[in-house]
Amino acid sequence: MKRCPVGSHREGKSCVDNGVSEYDEWQGEIVRELEDSLDMTTSDAQGLVEAHNFEMMQSWAKGLDAKQTAKVIDRVSRVD
Repeated sequence: MKRCPVGSHREGKSCVDNGVSEYDEWQGEIVRELEDSLDMTTSDAQGLVEAHNFEMMQSWAKGLDAKQTAKVIDRVSRVD
């Protein structure tokens, strides 16, 4: 559990740890990128992300941002 800095409540700052990791935030950004770039629903974009776990892990390890990773997911999910 995250501890609140002394005086934080008086300054109006929140000290709640919402448990969201950097990876989770990054993954959410990728979902939004896919929604926008491919004009799809949130659930469809989430499905693409979940289906391409390997590419997600590679992109995270390489330090790719959400836009770059969304392009990777789009490319590997297409059937020619």
